[in-house]
Amino acid sequence: MKGYAIEDMDARAAAALAYHRKYVAQSLEMYAARLAKRRALGAPTLAVLGMGRAGKDTAAMYFGDTTELHYSGSSSNRLCRFVSHMVDLSEEQAFQERHDHRQFWIEAGHAIRRTDMTLLARIGLGHGDMAIGLRGLHEVYACRRDGIVDAMLWIDNHRAAVDPTVEFTASDCDLVIPNHGSHTEFYQKLDKLIEL
Repeated sequence: MKGYAIEDMDARAAAALAYHRKYVAQSLEMYAARLAKRRALGAPTLAVLGMGRAGKDTAAMYFGDTTELHYSGSSSNRLCRFVSHMVDLSEEQAFQERHDHRQFWIEAGHAIRRTDMTLLARIGLGHGDMAIGLRGLHEVYACRRDGIVDAMLWIDNHRAAVDPTVEFTASDCDLVIPNHGSHTEFYQKLDKLIEL
C-alpha cells in the first residue's frame, strides 16, 4: 500500500527505517558527538516548539546566527526522508505536499517512533543543536524524561492557527516567548533568553 492512505503504517514505517538504516546509524553517531560537544561548551540542548508558522524556525535560525548552536532544519525535514519512502514519492514532492497531508505526517511520525520515542529528535540533534518542531505529546515527554533536551521553549504567536498535529501546549514547556509583533521585537526577546 502506497500513497497517503493511513493503512499499514507500522509496516510502512519499518520498511522506511530499514531502507534508511545507514542514515539512521550515521545520524545517531553524529548525535553522540554533538551531545559531547554541547556538554563541553556547557550549552543546553533546546527544543523550540509551537504551532505551525509561529516562528520556531525564525527563532532557531536566530539562535544559530548569534550563538554557537547550529540550526539544521525542523523535525519535518528529518521525517520527510521516511515519509517519502512510505508514500513512494521524492523527498522534494513529499515535503511540498506536507501541509495537504498533515494527518498522514503525524501518523507517520508516530509509526517511525513506535519503539523509540526519541528517535526522530536524536536524528535531528545529530545534524544540529536544537530540536525544532517536535509534534507528538509522548515524544516531548520522552525527550524530557530521557534528558534528550534540557529546556523546551514554546513560541507563542496569536497569528498562527491552531495546528491539530501539535499534541501539546505551552503549558507543557519550560519557557514561553511571545511572537506577537515585529521581527525586531521578537529578536529582542530571544536576546534576553540568550543572555540567561
